[in-house]
Amino acid sequence: MDEKLLIQKIRALKEIKPSQEWVDFTYSQIVGSLASVSSLEGNKARWTWNWKFIRVSGLSFALIVLLLVPLLIFNQQNKQLEAQLQLSQQKLEQLTISVNRLTQKNQEKELKPVIQNITKTLNETGVALKRAKEKDIKKIIPQAIEIQRQKQETEKILATKIEAPEWESSLKKITAQEIEDLENRSLTEEDKRLLNEAKENYNKGNFELALEKIYILSQK
Repeated sequence: MDEKLLIQKIRALKEIKPSQEWVDFTYSQIVGSLASVSSLEGNKARWTWNWKFIRVSGLSFALIVLLLVPLLIFNQQNKQLEAQLQLSQQKLEQLTISVNRLTQKNQEKELKPVIQNITKTLNETGVALKRAKEKDIKKIIPQAIEIQRQKQETEKILATKIEAPEWESSLKKITAQEIEDLENRSLTEEDKRLLNEAKENYNKGNFELALEKIYILSQK
């Protein structure tokens, strides 16, 4: 092919123009593809944001649960302790009535299992009392005082001491803790007098009397 013929063919190709139908079809294909890509990117962005939101929300919820669960457990345990002390107090009242009745009838054989039940109840209560948090002891002081009084009343009827080491050690422990706490506080002269009386009763082993003074101070 000579140079003149090649130039003529190139000029002829330049004159060729696509039909309007072809142009419209090609344009629609290109725009549709771009729209699909844009839609895909938009969906991806939305999914990414939603996933981030879910992750943040999930972490926040988990954090709240981690913070609240110990508090709920602690409150539940504290309520269980108060309920147990209340039940122990009621049970000891009934057992004391039985002791009084059996003693008057001189039924020593029937009396022995009742005394054993009293001892068991006191020791179980003492074990539960040891689990009390120091800051919550004040809430159960009235119940502890009543249980100790019930024990002493039963001892008077029997004319003998009821040995309940777990209960005695727990009562001594919470009394000592409360005295120590009060010693580190700023007290009035009247408060100091009550605290000294509590100490004297504690040293004599009169823990219920010591706790009475302590409870009065804790209500101020």
